[in-house]
Amino acid sequence: MKFYILFTIIFIASKALGLTLPFGQQINITRNMCFQTVGVSAENRQRIENYDYPNTQETYRYMRCIFENLELWSEANGIQDQRINEILEGQRDRSNILDVVKGCNEESRTEDPDVWFYNTVDCIASNGNVGEVLENVFTAN
Repeated sequence: MKFYILFTIIFIASKALGLTLPFGQQINITRNMCFQTVGVSAENRQRIENYDYPNTQETYRYMRCIFENLELWSEANGIQDQRINEILEGQRDRSNILDVVKGCNEESRTEDPDVWFYNTVDCIASNGNVGEVLENVFTAN
């Protein structure tokens, strides 16, 4: 728990000062912070840590928490394709990936931002190579 608090403080301070941690560290800190913030149940946390995402509101809120804190999602516009573009720097099929991200974002739009987010991510993940590339980016540490 002490390490979680320490890393959270470092993460928040670095954002406030405009410093950047390596993306893998940002993801790990943010995941732990969102587990706490959302109050993910022990059962769902174990599933999520094994990359098995239950189709529940709790999962939607948890995933959205991560993306919002990494500045990859906004409630007004959905997936932030410019931020995705920055993260994908150096990926050879970047323009195709961005087209899929934009298309999924628009076709998944609903009134409920949690559902909109989850459906967008599910659409992207279901697009073969695009889903695999993004999964590799987000799980690399």
